[in-house]
Amino acid sequence: MKKLLGILLSCLLLQGCGAAVVSGIALAGFAAYDRNNIDARLQDQTIIYQAYGSIKDNAAEVPTSTAPYRDSHIVLTAFHGNVLVVGQVPTKEYRNTITAVINDTDDVLNVYNQLNVAQPTKKSIQAKDSWTTTAVKSAFISDEEVQSADVKVLTENGVVYLMGYVSPAQADGATNAARRVKGVKKVVTLFDYTEDTTLQTTA
Repeated sequence: MKKLLGILLSCLLLQGCGAAVVSGIALAGFAAYDRNNIDARLQDQTIIYQAYGSIKDNAAEVPTSTAPYRDSHIVLTAFHGNVLVVGQVPTKEYRNTITAVINDTDDVLNVYNQLNVAQPTKKSIQAKDSWTTTAVKSAFISDEEVQSADVKVLTENGVVYLMGYVSPAQADGATNAARRVKGVKKVVTLFDYTEDTTLQTTA
């Protein structure tokens, strides 16, 4: 565990590890390093790695899960204990299994399962998604209403997902900035406000 925490801390100090794909699962990286939130960010990244491990263990323990696991493209990210999972899986049943496995992970508060039952996206599309994520983050830098360190960005098949703790003005600024990026199909927001969390989709 100490070795794992050391790796995660180094990742934070390098200001955002890129998404790493392992056996069809991508671990989405952090937003920019923020000293005030390092503990929360470290916990979120630990949740992601533990959830990934649980999904892999489930595939090893349950023979019927092995094939769906191999045929899936699953992307995980987390913010303040809320886990977002996107990508593609071969069956609805396996989609539900992923939700249940993540829910059993320590410190997980909510699971927002946006997995689609479909074939995994091509590598070219995944590369384009990475470019889109970078473009959205760049757009945030030039927007005075948005503090990039408070907004996490994830793109899957042209759909941009935004997570973070923001004011209404920052939420609007981030959403509008993401919508203006070329190639974005739609924007899905999962923001924490003062009192509640809402999931919204914007064309």
